[in-house]
Amino acid sequence: MNSYGIILSRLSRGGLARRGDASAWAVGVWCLFVAAMAVLAVVRPERPITHIYRDAVIDWWSSVPVYTQGIHGFLYFPSSAVLLGPLAALPLGVGDQLWRLVMVAAFSGAVYRVAALLHPDMGRRLAAWVLVAAIPTASINILRCQCELIMMSVVLHAAVDLARGRDRRGAVMLALAVALKPLALVPALLFALLRPGVRRPLTLGLLAALLAPFLHPDPGYVAGQYAAMVGKLATAAAPDSGRWFDLTRLLAETGMQPAYAIMTGLRLAGALLVAGIAWAGARRLDRATARPG
Repeated sequence: MNSYGIILSRLSRGGLARRGDASAWAVGVWCLFVAAMAVLAVVRPERPITHIYRDAVIDWWSSVPVYTQGIHGFLYFPSSAVLLGPLAALPLGVGDQLWRLVMVAAFSGAVYRVAALLHPDMGRRLAAWVLVAAIPTASINILRCQCELIMMSVVLHAAVDLARGRDRRGAVMLALAVALKPLALVPALLFALLRPGVRRPLTLGLLAALLAPFLHPDPGYVAGQYAAMVGKLATAAAPDSGRWFDLTRLLAETGMQPAYAIMTGLRLAGALLVAGIAWAGARRLDRATARPG
């Protein structure tokens, strides 16, 4: 190798080392952020909502109604009360911190897997900076221990599995995400539309999630809670004029007050548009990555 090649080689190695050092700093920033949220949860114990999940689990196995009146409270399928059962066995403070760590681990792992899929050579470094970039949006969920973050993390894990051709495993992950939070039904149905191989295992997984609450010794109570859940989610679907992070609230801030029927139509139109774009993209992309079936 001539001297010019040696210089380029050393510069390249030096650049990789610097990027590695920078990504280590990014990981450190992410860890400090998570630690800060854990401390803040202790200092401000009214912020986390882990108690809602814990109380729901205790009420569930005590045959006490889980679904209360109004838009607040337990806004999940009964399967969530089964999956979150371990929270009831722990003191609230301990359960809150462990649940936060589980969410952070699931999210960090999902970001790393997606980064490694998209850029195998730089996945670890890329993931570190994505985690730092996610701090502003992830902070509220990590502090409050809301299920949105772990639901999204499980969906990301499912997406990586599906991209690698593991339809059955991806479908199981999608069913788990739905069991954790109803909103995951939207991406689950989208994947089912695009990937025929997902449909059967996803259906079986959703059926398992539907039947799991009947492990309760009183099937009449379970049936009654399913009926109460329908009413609760219907109420929560039309919230009041509070500070909600959605399109309706954004329009309200501009002085517009769109009717519920109009917003429902816009959401349906948006869903169909996304489904169409995803379907067209899956049909055009390389089957090794998109695998539309």
